[in-house]
Amino acid sequence: MHPTQKPVTTTVTDGSDRSPAETLRSVAHYLEQHGWTQHTYYGPGPDHAPSACLLGGIGICVYGRPVDDPESYVRAGSDAFYAATRILIDYLNDRDDFGCGSVGYWNDEPGRTVEQVVQTCRDAADDYDRRNPTGGAA
Repeated sequence: MHPTQKPVTTTVTDGSDRSPAETLRSVAHYLEQHGWTQHTYYGPGPDHAPSACLLGGIGICVYGRPVDDPESYVRAGSDAFYAATRILIDYLNDRDDFGCGSVGYWNDEPGRTVEQVVQTCRDAADDYDRRNPTGGAA
């Protein structure tokens, strides 16, 4: 290898190093690309990229793959999972759209649409960024 060449890396990050807002934006994109489901973490699709409910999508974006129980507190990366769900809970509570008290129940409400879920992820991420500026000129 020539000294000025950079080595090719194949490292894949699991997503636990993202900000909660970045995670929610990734979830929105994932659900648009792979599909959304209700009443189960994962639906039809390839094993490595199935359709997912909101919690399943957060799990995939944080852990880097579908996992049996994305809500497990003992899984490495669960802090990132719960940071993203906390943003959603706060966002939905602020808008009086969260009478059910659970992200899973909110996802599974009859009449809920993928468009609502995706837009809520993006809006909650934007709201988080507004409340938590990272510095620099505005």
